[in-house]
Amino acid sequence: MKSRESQTADSAAVARRALPKDCGAGSINGADRPTNNAMSLLLPQLLRDETLYSVGVRIHRLSGNAQPATTSQRLFGSKSAMFNTLAPRHLARFERSTGALYGTASDLFESVTLAPFFLTFRSDRERESARSAATAGSKLRYLRALGLPRSGGAGFMSLSHCVACTANDVDCLGASYWRRTHQLPGVLVCHDHGEPLVEVRQRSNCWRESRDLKLPADRGSDGRVVLSTTNKESLTIFRQLGTIQQAMLHRKFAASFSADVLQHTYRQGLRDHGLLTSAGLVRVRAYLSALQSRYRAISGTAVYGPYLSGSSVPTGLLRAERPKRGELSPTAHTLLIGLLWGSWEAFAAAYAWQASLTVGQEDGDGYPEPGTCSVGRLLSADERVSRPAW
Repeated sequence: MKSRESQTADSAAVARRALPKDCGAGSINGADRPTNNAMSLLLPQLLRDETLYSVGVRIHRLSGNAQPATTSQRLFGSKSAMFNTLAPRHLARFERSTGALYGTASDLFESVTLAPFFLTFRSDRERESARSAATAGSKLRYLRALGLPRSGGAGFMSLSHCVACTANDVDCLGASYWRRTHQLPGVLVCHDHGEPLVEVRQRSNCWRESRDLKLPADRGSDGRVVLSTTNKESLTIFRQLGTIQQAMLHRKFAASFSADVLQHTYRQGLRDHGLLTSAGLVRVRAYLSALQSRYRAISGTAVYGPYLSGSSVPTGLLRAERPKRGELSPTAHTLLIGLLWGSWEAFAAAYAWQASLTVGQEDGDGYPEPGTCSVGRLLSADERVSRPAW
């Protein structure tokens, strides 16, 4: 009869064979070896773009624990912390439980949660506050920092996956997993395959039963296609907006973030499209017409529809040039960037240019002091970035 040590070694060898190094999905920072806890956990490799929830499910299946709550308690110090798919907390405890094999709590915050997406247009101070709350496990402070509502308790949570990606993962890795970019609220089409994602509903209190923990390829994970009807135009728009949100997740700014610079970047974008008067006021009718014309093909979707349906257009979209804290959601930013620049790269270039034109003394973090952007030094009409055709 084999000893516990040899059984663990055999299990690790099997896990390594299931995750070949030459697989397209790749792996980072992971290790197929147990922690130094009294009762060891076998830790699988962290896959490219994998969510922390997905990692937790795979650890649970290797652990042999009868209940998910046991695995969550050992990893996070909480029976339910593992099952928050958007913004998991107790990252410091997870770091200690796994021997930092997946990185530090700060690394985890940036690489396996959706928190960076919700903090794209927030200052470094606000970002650090959210990171601190996620590390320590302060739920209300964390959700408030991200601008998310407090959880409603028992019910269902939604996870999305691409059928083609899942099939490729099974062929290449022998297993499937939840990708982080597929969980972004405005990503409805897979960036790699151009196919609508499939939404799978899972019980939010799945810490009670192992059968409630599912990965994309599991039986019962068929779900429903998030888009009931599609055409070439709508798929192109969804793919464009999804690409913008992926860039927001990785906060690909060419310059340090400043709310003042963002304000003037939006104003210049509106001006370039003739949507501001000479006095600097928004031409509301022209703005709404441009917005609805550009996104008519996707106006019926649950994600983007509320921002595009006539009189229901939030005032935030009409005040992009005067943003207030919490006024614009990430989805609203996505629509505006798509409308005014067509891509994140063009927006980031315009933002970087505006940042280079700021005047006045900068603070210690390299951000312009509030109110120091000179309206008189905005981009001229001759210097505008190329704009998409509506």
